[in-house]
Amino acid sequence: LTQVDATHAQLTSMARSFTERYGTFSTDAAFSNITDVYPVMSAAMLARSQAYVQKAQTSRKATDPLTMTTTTVLSVQVFDVPFGAITASATVKTQRSQIKGSDAPKTWYQDLNLSFVKEDGLWKVDSAVWK
Repeated sequence: LTQVDATHAQLTSMARSFTERYGTFSTDAAFSNITDVYPVMSAAMLARSQAYVQKAQTSRKATDPLTMTTTTVLSVQVFDVPFGAITASATVKTQRSQIKGSDAPKTWYQDLNLSFVKEDGLWKVDSAVWK
């Protein structure tokens, strides 16, 4: 296994794990889907995510309906990562299912675009954008 192959395999595994954890949540879980992946976020994404969680926790109302979303990864495409690269990107294809209050469950397909950056020798997720 070459260094490039090993990096590709590492990023593929990281993208799969991050996406399933980040995209699966319940309103009763207090944003644990985001806080659980803090350790694999870059410093910049961590700061943005902490600010988001803090704001979202204060704006949530007790009357908001229970919402549960499950995300399953269907495939991961990591784009070319040359030897010595310090940035990378991937597209993760997912199937998502949601139950919200008494509404009928819904299922849809959605891509998550990820960017990675190497910080202190470790790959970290630098952005995650649902498409």
